[in-house]
Amino acid sequence: MNYWVAPCVNRKLLNSENLMKRICKHFKITEEELLSNKRTQIVVDARSILAYILHKKYGLTTTNTGEIINRDHSTVTYFTKKIEGFIEFDKDFKKKITNLMYNYN
Repeated sequence: MNYWVAPCVNRKLLNSENLMKRICKHFKITEEELLSNKRTQIVVDARSILAYILHKKYGLTTTNTGEIINRDHSTVTYFTKKIEGFIEFDKDFKKKITNLMYNYN
């Protein structure tokens, strides 16, 4: 975890660790896989959802979000738009994202 980002987001970074654990558990992958360069569909989906939630719920910038997930800010922008598109048209997917965002089980 990169803790050298702005001090005002340190609390959000601690929350992001819990979020990462929830997403990894949900997708049955490891945190190492989530933050790796793997491009299997399940890992990319998990990574996309993590980026979306960090940017939208926690309000992190695309740059800070990218630092957390080891990606460029433009990738975070792409992930965010991709997830927003899915949410707009798929109610089940929206429910899944909401459950991950607010730790509903």
